[in-house]
Amino acid sequence: MTDSNANRHESGDRSRGRGDARGPRRGSGGFRGQGGRPSGPRKGPRSGSDDRSPYRRREDGADGGRGPRSGKPGGRDGSRKPYDRDGRGPARGRGGDSRGKGRDGGDRFRSDRPRGDKPFRQGPGKPAPSHGGEDVRRDNRREDARPRRSDDVRQAADAAPEAAERTPTGFAGRPDRPRKQRSRATPARLAALGAVRTIRERDAYAQDVIGKDIDRSALSPEDRAFATRLVLGVVSASGTLDDIINRMLEDPRDISPQVRDALRISAYEIMFLDKIYHAAVDQGVELVKSVAPPAAGVANFVLRSIVRMRSEFPFGDPTQDVEALARLHAFPAWMAILLMSDLGPETSIAFMRASNEPAPLFIAVNEAKTREDLVRRVFDRLEEPIERVSVSVDEVPGCLRVDEPRTLLLPDVKRLINQGRILVSDAASQHIAASVLPDEMPKSFLEVGAGRATKTILIQSDACRRWGKQIEDYVTLDNHAFKTSILRERTEKYGIHVAESVTGDVLAIDELMPGRRFDEVFLDAPCSGLGTLRRHPEIRWRLKPEDVVEAARTQLAMLKALAGHVEVGGMLAYATCSVTHMENNSVAKAFLESDEGAAFRLAPIAGKACIATRLDVDGPDAHFAVRFVRVAEDEPKRAPEAAEVDDAACETAAGEAVDVDEATVEAVTETVEAAAETKASLVDAAADEAIGAEPKA
Repeated sequence: MTDSNANRHESGDRSRGRGDARGPRRGSGGFRGQGGRPSGPRKGPRSGSDDRSPYRRREDGADGGRGPRSGKPGGRDGSRKPYDRDGRGPARGRGGDSRGKGRDGGDRFRSDRPRGDKPFRQGPGKPAPSHGGEDVRRDNRREDARPRRSDDVRQAADAAPEAAERTPTGFAGRPDRPRKQRSRATPARLAALGAVRTIRERDAYAQDVIGKDIDRSALSPEDRAFATRLVLGVVSASGTLDDIINRMLEDPRDISPQVRDALRISAYEIMFLDKIYHAAVDQGVELVKSVAPPAAGVANFVLRSIVRMRSEFPFGDPTQDVEALARLHAFPAWMAILLMSDLGPETSIAFMRASNEPAPLFIAVNEAKTREDLVRRVFDRLEEPIERVSVSVDEVPGCLRVDEPRTLLLPDVKRLINQGRILVSDAASQHIAASVLPDEMPKSFLEVGAGRATKTILIQSDACRRWGKQIEDYVTLDNHAFKTSILRERTEKYGIHVAESVTGDVLAIDELMPGRRFDEVFLDAPCSGLGTLRRHPEIRWRLKPEDVVEAARTQLAMLKALAGHVEVGGMLAYATCSVTHMENNSVAKAFLESDEGAAFRLAPIAGKACIATRLDVDGPDAHFAVRFVRVAEDEPKRAPEAAEVDDAACETAAGEAVDVDEATVEAVTETVEAAAETKASLVDAAADEAIGAEPKA
C-alpha cells in the first residue's frame, strides 16, 4: 500500500476494499457492480497507461451503488462512516471519505467499472487536496455543475429527511434559477427595456416604475438620467412608434410584445433623439437578443428600414394634414384635433412640443416643519442652485425650482425629504393650493379627491405660512381606500393635521355626511390629465375621446352634489389638470346654469376669474381652477367687477366659455380642412353629449 492509500483510511488494511462505498479495486474478484451483478476479474493485464473508458452517469438510485464485498457501505468490518440523514453520502468535514460527493455537495460522475490498484495520479507537484482535516484523493473527472445547497436548505433537509429524497436533475443548474442572458446592450438601455416591459404588462404608471426600478438601481447618475428619458419618451410616443414599426412588417403580429418593446426603444432614439443611427441599430439588435435571440435578424431589418425611411417622416405635410402634425409630435390624431380646436393652432403646437420635453423639477417647503430660509441654507451649502418660482407673474410662496434632478439624491437633500421638510410638487399645483384658501382662516375645510395628500400638505402648509397655524377642522374625502391609507402615512410624516379622512363616493356625500356643511369645499376633480403629459406619459395613448366626455359629466355631477354642503357665504373651489373646454370652462358654466348652482356666483381667485396656466418647455404644468361663493337664496346672482372674465388668463389654456360645439367646428374647419372632417364630427358629438346631456349620478 502506498502512502497516499494509507492516508485514505482511518484504520485497518483496506487495500482490497474502499471506505468510500465504491467497491474493491480492479483485479480483485467478487466485485458487485450496478444492480448487484457479479462482474468477475479483469481479463488481461492492465496497461501502464490509465486508458479508461468514458465515464457514464449513473441512471439508478442508491440501490445500484457499488459497495464492498459485504454489500454494505464501508470497509470489511461493515462499519459506516458518518452519513447525512438524507442519504446524500458522507458529509464533508466529518472525518469520513468524501469521494461520493462533488465540490458542490452533489453526486459526481461515476464509472460503472471497477478500478485497478494504481493510486490516483495527482500530477507532478500537485498534492492531494484536503477536506475535513484528512487528505483525500480526488480524481480528474468533471464535477457536477449544480450549485452548493445553502445552509438553510441543509438544515431543512436534516429536519425532514423524508422530504429530502430527490431525483437527479441533470447538470444544467436549478430550474428555478435561470441563467442571465449576456448582452452587449448598455446598462441604461437594458434598464429602460425592463421598465417599459413592466409598464406594458402591469398597465402601471411610468413614474412609479421609474422610481422603483431605475432611481433605486446601481446605475450611474448619467445612466439613470438616460434610462429615464428613454422610458418616458417610449411610453409617450408608443402609438407613433408602433405605427412606424408596423410599416416595416408584413403583419404586426410577426413580433412578440417583448421584441416590440426593444424595437420601440431603438426606434425612439432614431426618430426623436437624433442618435447616431448605426449605434441605435446595433443596440436595438442587442436588446432584441436579450429577450429573443432568434429575432435578431428581424430586428436588424426593421431598424435599418426605419433609418432609410426617416426622411419621409411624418408621412405627410404637417401644415396641411392634422394626422401628420399629430404624428410629428407623437400624439393621437383625435387629441391633436381637440387641442387645435380648444387652444388654437399656435398654442396647441407649442403645447404638444412642450409635452415631449422633460418636466422641470419643483419642490415645496413645508412650513409646518421648517422655513424657506433654512432650506435655502442647505442648498447653498451644497452649492446647488435653486430659485423662487412665479406663475402668471404671481410668486408662489414656498416654491423653489431645482436645476438638476440628481440634487434630490444628495444625502442632505434626501434627509430633508425623509424628514418631511420639503416635497416634490409642480409649481402650478402649488399655485392652486395657495389660491383656493380664502382671505380669512376658515373654521372648516373639506378637500374632495385628496388622493395621496399632496394638496393636503400644500394647503395646510400655506395655512401655517398665512395664519401661523393649520386649519383645525380639516376633512378629506377620496373614493380609494389605499389612497386614504397613504394620505394618513404622509400627513403624519409631514406633520400635517387632518381631523378626519373619509373613504367614499362624493356622489353619495349626502349619505356619507348628512346635513354637514363647511366654510370651504375644494374639489380637486378627476380629469383627463392632459395638462400633465410630461409627468404622466401613459395618459396620451390610454385616453380615449369618450373618456374626456365621461370626465366632464362626472365633474359636473360632483359640483352639483357638493353644492348643498357649502355654508352660505362659503366657497366652492374647482380645479383640474386639463386644458379642454369640456372639463374646464364648460363645466363651470354648466354648473352656474344648473338648479344646484343657482345659489352660487363666480368669485375671484388669485385676482382673476380663473387660473389657467400655460404649458411651456421650462414652465409648470397646465392647470385650471375657478372658485364660486354661495349667496343667500333671496340674493340675485351677479358677478362682481373683480370677478369679471379675464380673457387673457382663461384663453391661455381653455379659451372663452362659449359653446364647445361651435368653437370646435370653426377651429377644425380652419386648421384641418377636409382631411379631419370625420374626426371633427366626433369631437362635436362628444362635446354636445358632455354639456347637453344630463350627467350620470
